[in-house]
Amino acid sequence: MARRRRVLRNDHPDTLTSAHHLAWTLGKVGEHEQARMLYEDTLAGHRRVLGYDHPYTLLTAHDFAWTLEEVGEHEQARMLYQDTLTHRRQVLGDDHPHTLLSAHYFAWALGEVGEYEQARMLNRDTLARQRRVLGKGHPDTLPTAHPIYLPYAEHELARKRDQDAPSSQQSPLRGARPSPGTWY
Repeated sequence: MARRRRVLRNDHPDTLTSAHHLAWTLGKVGEHEQARMLYEDTLAGHRRVLGYDHPYTLLTAHDFAWTLEEVGEHEQARMLYQDTLTHRRQVLGDDHPHTLLSAHYFAWALGEVGEYEQARMLNRDTLARQRRVLGKGHPDTLPTAHPIYLPYAEHELARKRDQDAPSSQQSPLRGARPSPGTWY
């Protein structure tokens, strides 16, 4: 990486690609804060050199959003996933596999920030598209078919309904939280 920066400079596309790969590797080995800082710089470089809609820029933005989730910056991740999804839809189309992957992760991010109804609707649409385009058994379709945030979403929506309902119409599970064993 240092040699690429010295020889090619920071904004060369090959240097930016290497930086992306290093950030990805740092995230995979649990060095999320280092990955976060490197992704931030790399995304800025990709946007400056290649533009906002270039596939490498969009890939870096997608992976950076995942890292933001890992460091607990859920709202920032949600915004970056949304931006990435918007650009991928414009550039690649609604049914491109990369667009569908961004939609899956954006639905996840919506669930992380408590926007359960929007997450559920996006997840349903994404799942239908993935099944049609990729097939039911595709590795990208399977996580969308079993999103782990939905039991919490169901619980949260029921809790909100119970707050407004007379006591005779409240759920008998009021106050209960779904257990992780019910996710799949």
